[in-house]
Amino acid sequence: MTRLRFSLGTLLPLLSLTLATAGAQASTVHPFVGAPEDQALIDGVLADFFGPETPAEVLYVAPPDGSQAGTGTRDDPLRDLIGAVAAATAGTALYLEPGVYDMSQIRDLWGHGSSVLDTGADGTAGAPIIVSTDPERYDPAAGQVAVLDFGYDNHRDNVRTMSFDMSHDFWLVEKLELRNMDGRGIWLNGYDNVIRDNHMHHIDTDGTNNQGFILVIASGRPTNNVIMGNHFHHIGILDRASGEVTDYGGVNVACVYTETRQTYDTVLPDPGTSPTPQDYLDAKLPPDSHTYLYNNYGHHCAMGFATKNSGEGPYFFLSNVAHDVRIGIKNSYSSSVIRHNVIYAGAGDVELGTGISNGNANGGGVGEYFNDTANGHLSEIRRNTIVGAGNGVNYRSGWGVVSSGNLIVETTEGIHIHRNQFAWYDGGQWPGIRGEYILGDLNAAHPYYALMPDYVQALEGTFVELSTTGNCYDAEPIIAPADFTQPENDITGMVPDENYEVLSAPEVEQLFGDSEYPLRDDSTGLYESCGSQVSQEEPTTEPPDGGAPDGGVTDGGTSPGATPSDPEADDGCGCRTAPRSGGGGWAMLALAVAASAASRRRRSS
Repeated sequence: MTRLRFSLGTLLPLLSLTLATAGAQASTVHPFVGAPEDQALIDGVLADFFGPETPAEVLYVAPPDGSQAGTGTRDDPLRDLIGAVAAATAGTALYLEPGVYDMSQIRDLWGHGSSVLDTGADGTAGAPIIVSTDPERYDPAAGQVAVLDFGYDNHRDNVRTMSFDMSHDFWLVEKLELRNMDGRGIWLNGYDNVIRDNHMHHIDTDGTNNQGFILVIASGRPTNNVIMGNHFHHIGILDRASGEVTDYGGVNVACVYTETRQTYDTVLPDPGTSPTPQDYLDAKLPPDSHTYLYNNYGHHCAMGFATKNSGEGPYFFLSNVAHDVRIGIKNSYSSSVIRHNVIYAGAGDVELGTGISNGNANGGGVGEYFNDTANGHLSEIRRNTIVGAGNGVNYRSGWGVVSSGNLIVETTEGIHIHRNQFAWYDGGQWPGIRGEYILGDLNAAHPYYALMPDYVQALEGTFVELSTTGNCYDAEPIIAPADFTQPENDITGMVPDENYEVLSAPEVEQLFGDSEYPLRDDSTGLYESCGSQVSQEEPTTEPPDGGAPDGGVTDGGTSPGATPSDPEADDGCGCRTAPRSGGGGWAMLALAVAASAASRRRRSS
């Protein structure tokens, strides 16, 4: 069995050097493979997406070379990529010859108003519209990739800046390189789309107006968009000559960012109809949910993978890797699944302040109550690996969250719980509700129960505590006391349900020290139960019918829309494990390792 040896002192520099080398390659492939249970989930989501191996119509496209537009055969390819994308219909595949597509040149040669790619029709399940490097010529290791170069000139009048407007359904965009964009990359305003195995880099933006390599806009119902296997890097205010980021901008920029409904404009049921708690929940508009971010690699962005507005989910953040970002994952949607991600500090200019931030801190009021209390509740945060962050996991909302099997080391705070206040009485003034899991005390015994609005009383018993089980830290978690405006009204005294391991300094040294740790045994296909399962090995199974690689059996993970996994299902940190073996394995693999340590247990009264 292959084994690794490395020391803590060389861990982060080695990671940074290795990933910087990988990121510098002119490739649409990144070096990480997702966890088997996450791959299996994605396989199920995409089961009906792909059609026959040979699309109904194949049109070949090549960069302009002075010839006419072409007819679309391999010998006489189309040259007008902008026109080809706009005209594509269900079942059409546009196969692009490797080479550089100067998007401004294409715009000018064929008289388009801008260099932006615009979809013009929907595909269908089993007959998606495909835009891809020609699969017979695609060889990223040899630089054989279709490169869409926008030259920072992707503008059009009276429309927010973007490079690729995907406002239709059932499109597959894969195996491309998109570079040198202004403002935004893909504007994802359609449903049931797949964006995978692309290399997207260098967006020049001030980071103030919801920007990213992919900006998810689709809203009002489950999107079922899958964003997987992509490599994202360098978005912010750029020095265009060198390509370096000089400023990462404000809070509204990420490698992948979601900007959807700001509020839900809830119409509450008539109290005279004796509504049930579900009636109140059903009063909200349909959720903006079921977007899957799987096995992407992002760095040199203000945030890695983020959502903006609170709402009903779930969102899925699965097996992603992020470094050189202020926040690795920022989630504000309820019932989300955040698992197997690897987030660590790099050697660049962006300090990793927070590994995972779950929930937003929104202002409150009666009309916004449901929107405010969404805030990432009922989410699963499991088996993530976070190294070198200021905060490992920052809960800006927490009720009903299950946090288990995470490995968080070299951080200032393993977890931090930020308690929000939701005001619902006396014109938005005190008394109110302070603290997410403190909502669990809202029942008839609560001193203010009689003052609560009907929509709060009706939800009695639906709020449950934050549960942190089987996690490993190298410092005691910080759980701040409730900061009540009037301390005499602090009658709850509730704390999370806690059960975690604190690693001592020698144990951390042992964890990342000179000891040998076994890699995954490929003959069994099994992992232990702590830390991320992300690995570097290339997939060993060919994708079936154009679909995602076979990830094998699951290990009891969460299916779409399901509630978080049972926290007791994980064995916690009492294991030593590293992901799969493979040629050239390196220190990042061993971040999935965890060790037993002295147990700290706190239970709420």
